[in-house]
Amino acid sequence: MMLMKYLSRLTQGFMNLKLKKQLMNWLLMKSNLKSKKVLEKQKSIGADIDRLEALRNQARVRLDLARLQLAKTELSLPYSFRVISSSVEIGELAGTAETTGTASILGVAYRPDSIRVDVPIEMQDIQTMDPIKGRPVNIKTTTKEMSGVVTSMGSIVAPKSRLATVYIKFDSELNPSEYPLPNTFVEVEIIGPTEQNVFLLPERSEKSLGQVWLVRNGQLESFEPQILARNNGMLVVKAFDTGDGIAIDIPANMHDGMAVTAVPVGS
Repeated sequence: MMLMKYLSRLTQGFMNLKLKKQLMNWLLMKSNLKSKKVLEKQKSIGADIDRLEALRNQARVRLDLARLQLAKTELSLPYSFRVISSSVEIGELAGTAETTGTASILGVAYRPDSIRVDVPIEMQDIQTMDPIKGRPVNIKTTTKEMSGVVTSMGSIVAPKSRLATVYIKFDSELNPSEYPLPNTFVEVEIIGPTEQNVFLLPERSEKSLGQVWLVRNGQLESFEPQILARNNGMLVVKAFDTGDGIAIDIPANMHDGMAVTAVPVGS
């Protein structure tokens, strides 16, 4: 009886130990399962963080690109300038053809103090005013009159017109904001040298080889004056002895020594 009771207690103790072991194993499995879920959850959170980091980096790149595009809509030059035209309005989307569908020219600007006047001129006039560089100039627009100076001359003569080009800068005392806009047509008067004792003759008094006909003692006499300049249909020549007068509009068959009578013009 005592042995049976002892065996019964032993068996019951063994069963309790086995039950405790199973309970411990179950708790361990439960703990491992919980740890695994926590680990998987941590991995999932880590993946979400990586994905969010990637999205944030992409957003930063897009923001930098947007700032770059915005910077392209600003006109910034290292000197004072004036905007004369623009193809966009305030609030209008502007950018490259890839971003807006059509390329936009934000504006056309120029540097006011770099404006100069390009003047076509005959080579003979350049020779008459030699040296032409440094000559004072009067510049007229439809609204104002300004002063300037010839600064240089082009090295090329137009093949058809045979005109050279001189370049004129505005007077340094003028404010660049007063200068006319680019591509403005102006009237230019270059102040040439002052000559004493000169005659102004109409160009129609000139015959071939730069000669003119004089009337002296009732006869025609050819004479070649020193031509200083040509201006608005007139010849500027050195003064000379005109005899009884200078013949104008003489027919082509005239000759030296031909008897003529001098008659004042308009009589």
